Formats: sequence, C-alpha cells, structure tokens
Amino acid sequence: MSIITTLLGQLIFTWLISQSTDCTTKAEYDRSQLELKSFLYQEEVVDVLGVECVEAIVTFQDHLKTNEYKLAGYVRADVKNCMDVCSTSPVEGNNCVIKHGPSFINFRMNLDKTIYRRMQGINNRLQRRRNRVLRELNKFNQASCAPTKDYVIRKVQALIDRNFDARHNHKKAQIAPLCFLSWNFDYLDNAEVSCDLELYRPMFYRVQELTVTKTDDNKYFVRCSCNGRSNEGVPCTCFFNITDNGLMTSDEIINLLMIDVRYLKTFNSNYGDESDPGEKLYEAQAQCFKYEGLGVHVSEQFVMKLMGEESDKFPKLGPGTTQEDYE
Repeated sequence: MSIITTLLGQLIFTWLISQSTDCTTKAEYDRSQLELKSFLYQEEVVDVLGVECVEAIVTFQDHLKTNEYKLAGYVRADVKNCMDVCSTSPVEGNNCVIKHGPSFINFRMNLDKTIYRRMQGINNRLQRRRNRVLRELNKFNQASCAPTKDYVIRKVQALIDRNFDARHNHKKAQIAPLCFLSWNFDYLDNAEVSCDLELYRPMFYRVQELTVTKTDDNKYFVRCSCNGRSNEGVPCTCFFNITDNGLMTSDEIINLLMIDVRYLKTFNSNYGDESDPGEKLYEAQAQCFKYEGLGVHVSEQFVMKLMGEESDKFPKLGPGTTQEDYE
C-alpha cells in the first residue's frame, strides 16, 4: 500500500507541475484540471489516499486555479526569449550576490564603504562580461555548418541546429498557398512510462499552424502557433519543417534576419557603445520590438519558394507524410 501511495503522490505532483510547464493553450490547461479532478475522485484513488487527503488536494488544485494568470504554462508562451524558463526573478540572484558575493555588503557597514563595495562589484561584473563577449567574438564555431555560425553566440547556434535536425521527425501539409500544418505524434506514441498510473496524466497531440503574413511596410513573416520564435528568439522546428521542400539553399533557410538581434556576437560586445555599430544595434533592436510576435522575418523570394508551384489542389503533403497521417 505504501508503494502505491508513493507512486500516486509522485503522479499527482508531476501532474500539477505539468500544468505550469507543458500546457501550451488554455484548452489544454482546463482539460488537465478536469482530468486530474476526475482521477482523484476514482474509487481506487480514494481508497488509497483517503477522503481527507483527496479533498485537500482538490482544494489545493482550486487554489492554483485562482492563480492561473501567473502559474499556467500557456501564459508564458509569448514571453520574449524566455526559452520556457520557470525560474524565479533575476532580482533574487542579484540579492544573493549583494549579500554573499565577493563584494558583499551588510547592515553593519557604513554608507561610504557600502557604496564603494557595491560599485566595485558592479564594475567587476561588467568587466568580466565584457571580457567574455570579446573572447566569444574571436572564436570560430566548428561544430556547425550553418551560414550563421560565425555571427551568433554558440548557445543560439546550438538551438538552431537542434531545431533544424528535429524537422525530420515532423509531418507537414500545405493546406493553402500561405498556410501550413506541422505535427509530430511519435514523441507521445513512443513515450516510456515507469508505471501504469502515468497513463492517466493527459499528454496532448498538437498540430501547429504556420501562416505567412505581410505588414503594411511590405515585410513578410512566418508565424507558427507554437510561438517558438518569440519563446526562443530563433526559428522553431515547425518552420524548418515546412522549408524542407528542396527549393531553398542553406542561406535562404536560415539567415541573420530570422534571429533576434540580442544573440549576435556584435550585440554583446558593442551594444551601448557610442559608435556606428552601437547605433546600428539600437536600430536593429527597435525593429525587433516593432515586429515582436509576428514570427520569423523572411524575404519575398523566400515566400515564393515556400509556396512552391501554383496548384488548386490542397492539401499538398510533404515527403514522408501519407494521406493516413493527414487524416
């Protein structure tokens, strides 16, 4: 009985955590809440946990529901460059450095010493950051073949390469000249579970829709419903999936226009400088804010090749995608 109780506790804890990490839409969040409550009121679960324990969990779940606007995973889907982070505020990290770092301060120090040590700590951190980005600027990335490898930081190039390689696991279909579908159900169908109880926790099949839009100033963007470009600052796997049509070169599939400006090596080393590169970076950052949330910035030639040959017959299925997959 104790083993089953432990497994149930782990499952319920994981279930609650998944609502804050895995649910990408409100519909998924509501469905997960409903399924959890239904699971808790099953006769077998009540017999193991007891009525009081079940009621306490349901009360706690309802309390979390009242804070949905802060805790639900789908709320953070549009946060710029957050990369699905679930950490606390960076202010907490700064507080820890101030109190326990090399230039720590406390209430026993007088004002002049406190200000001196505080400024000394700030200058030291800025200098370390400056040295780090200058070293990064002069490094060559030999682990990638992408045309952007020498212009962006290594972490971001790794994200781009990961998304690009993962495109082979996705299916795709073009349902209109400027509208595409991308999905991958294998990661759920082949998922391993440690016990049968895990089968009760809902995991959602997701079909992402990608659309091409044009702004008033004749800029083209490809927006995916997964919000990968906003979340990570680089094109998502779905984007690379629909570009895999044999009509584009590597320079067209990925270029610097598609990546957030803050990931450029020059951004980290020259941002804030009173120089021509510094001014250009200010302008590039302003453009990123202007077009935030619209998706991946592409050229008109890219859009023409993405559309492919003119056709009145839709859907047009991608390579490796069968009619059964689409249905």
